[in-house]
Amino acid sequence: MIDQIHFYQAEKEANSPSQRAATPAQLLEMAAAQLGKVETLIGIGQYESARLQLRQGAASTIRLDLKAYDRSRHTGPDEPQAGKAIVKEVETLDLALKQEKPADECKKLVRQIRQDMTQLLATP
Repeated sequence: MIDQIHFYQAEKEANSPSQRAATPAQLLEMAAAQLGKVETLIGIGQYESARLQLRQGAASTIRLDLKAYDRSRHTGPDEPQAGKAIVKEVETLDLALKQEKPADECKKLVRQIRQDMTQLLATP
């Protein structure tokens, strides 16, 4: 039942009009906030619910949001790179949750992603 509630909440958040009209930076801020929920779920042993939050809510479009954010801030001819490391970290977190790695290890990954996203958003 808890998984169904989390799925509904994640789906509702991902499809909210406010999210669809948000700027790339705002979308990344929402994804970072959702990672806090993921960390909480990890802390209580709800790995499947944590993965669901990662895949269905604001964090589900993180790859596209990072690309859009990179494009909005990048003016040179080469491919923007800022978000690629964060995408790799999110993929690593998803795998760690799937494999039910120790909670401390998963929480460390979440904190690293949030820190990197905060640094990316703070970069002029």
